[in-house]
Amino acid sequence: MTIAAGFRCNDGVVLCADTEMTIPGWINFPGTKIRMKFKLESRPVCTFAGAVPFCEMFAGKILGCIASAEKSKTNLLTAIEEETLKIHKRFSGEEYEAYSSLLLSLWAGKEAQSPRRLYEIGQGILAPVSSSCLGTGRSVGQGMVTELFRQDMSMKQGALMATYLLSEAKTYAEGCGKESQILLLSDNTGGLNRSVQHHLI
Repeated sequence: MTIAAGFRCNDGVVLCADTEMTIPGWINFPGTKIRMKFKLESRPVCTFAGAVPFCEMFAGKILGCIASAEKSKTNLLTAIEEETLKIHKRFSGEEYEAYSSLLLSLWAGKEAQSPRRLYEIGQGILAPVSSSCLGTGRSVGQGMVTELFRQDMSMKQGALMATYLLSEAKTYAEGCGKESQILLLSDNTGGLNRSVQHHLI
């Protein structure tokens, strides 16, 4: 359930999500769908859409894998790919795994050409993306992204688009609701943009 989205802008990455956690047939409750570990070199941040317990586990495993790869100085993307495939093989065939996905942003450092990168992770695949929408709000969001998103947008422009996207998803998509979170992740420092860190809408 839910909506989560991400955009690779010209000065960083914008991640956003609603805060309605849904356990189908049982309960809806507020909660953040954004996880981060800024103490790590790559400053990973992820958000998710899908079955809450599975996504919580999935995000935790990916962030733990990143921490281990950094500590052992192994290739970060290879480690994430292997962990993603391992999780998929273990839960393949389960409905909750089929409709659960993550968006992950990693910082490559100040010297890299595109310091903040954006990836979609699901069903055993790690794929670099310039934009993505996940969850029940995907059809609403993806149509808007196709019409409105440009890679030369600034993060502030991306945040405005994210606000509009989340509002429309909450209006028209099932399971999207409560407050919204929008994070602006700067290329310069790899961290939260201090002028617009965290919007609750």
